[in-house]
Amino acid sequence: MVQLQPARRVVIVVDAVLRERVIEDVTALGVGGYNYSFCHGKGVHAVTGSRNCDGDLVRIEMITDEALAGAVLDYVHEKQGRQFGQYAFSAFIDTVEVDPTDKSFAKHG
Repeated sequence: MVQLQPARRVVIVVDAVLRERVIEDVTALGVGGYNYSFCHGKGVHAVTGSRNCDGDLVRIEMITDEALAGAVLDYVHEKQGRQFGQYAFSAFIDTVEVDPTDKSFAKHG
């Protein structure tokens, strides 16, 4: 069996109009790969999206090391209060396990 190593999955949920900007920004931070999907949801402030179209929100996921995950969360925290305060914009990190021979997840530095 392959010996796995821990990594961090960062998930950003953001208003779809900010998708390209956020992807550009996290790529500049060092994120080497990501995926995104349109999503719908309900929160404190609103219900988003229609079942018959792409979502109003985008879920962007990336697998990174701990340092880069922290940098991405710092970026989200900074933008929530300043530029993107009027948009849906949140993030979380969880721990996943990856095959250490798979070089497709981003490493900081």
